[in-house]
Parts: sequence; C-alpha cells; structure tokens
Amino acid sequence: MEMMFLVDTNVFLEILITQEKQKACKEFLDDLLPRVNIIGLSKESYKDLPDVKSSLELDFDDAYQYRVASEYNLEIVTMDRDFNRVKHNIGVRFL
Repeated sequence: MEMMFLVDTNVFLEILITQEKQKACKEFLDDLLPRVNIIGLSKESYKDLPDVKSSLELDFDDAYQYRVASEYNLEIVTMDRDFNRVKHNIGVRFL
C-alpha cells in the first residue's frame, strides 16, 4: 500500500517566499505532485473543529488539517512544530 500524506500549507509557502528549506520542500513536492488527489473535510467533521482546536491547542488551520489527516488516515508533512502536539495521535513527518 502506498503511503499517503497531507502536505501542510507551510511546505508550499517555503518555496513561494524563498525560505531556508526551499530546496528540500521543492524536491519533496516534485516527487509527490504527479500523484496528488485533492480532498477536504466531510461536512459532519466540521462540527468537531472547535473541540479539536481547543483540546489540542491548535489554531484553526492546523486543527482543520489534523482533522482531515485523521479522517483519511494520512500522515502530515510539515515544518510547523505545533504538530508535535498531535504526533501521538497521527503520523507527522517534519521536513
């Protein structure tokens, strides 16, 4: 079975605004993008976001991404250290 990832927005921003880890992020995405599927959160899961946000002490976009990763059994690829709070619940890969 192929590994599936949720790529955090900051990976794309690293490239767009030419940050320190731009090269690593670009290499990762160059390999990954030909196989990308676009997914979103189910309507039923939106009601859980306030609880996820407060219980895990995440901001809205991190809570959203956490919930999508949970729902689809994905590993989050990120540079956002806030995801250290959830790595015991879901897979998190830091670039």
